[in-house]
Amino acid sequence: NQDKVLLDVKLLTALFNLSFSVLTIGGNSFGAACVFPFTYGAKSYTKCTDVGKTLLWCATTKNFPADGKWGNCVPNSKIP
Repeated sequence: NQDKVLLDVKLLTALFNLSFSVLTIGGNSFGAACVFPFTYGAKSYTKCTDVGKTLLWCATTKNFPADGKWGNCVPNSKIP
């Protein structure tokens, strides 16, 4: 049944993405997880960066250029 397979794929994708989340503190996203890749300036980032800020940070939404949501990356916060 195609609908069940599609649902299973979506669920597995969501669990995979959650399992490799980097948590944030500070910024303007109230502890939301990082969303990779994100674009800042003319560059795409697949991990936390310190470009433009003092501490390592990341975008916390899919559309950082439009909404500017970000947070400071919590060291060693990748959920295995």
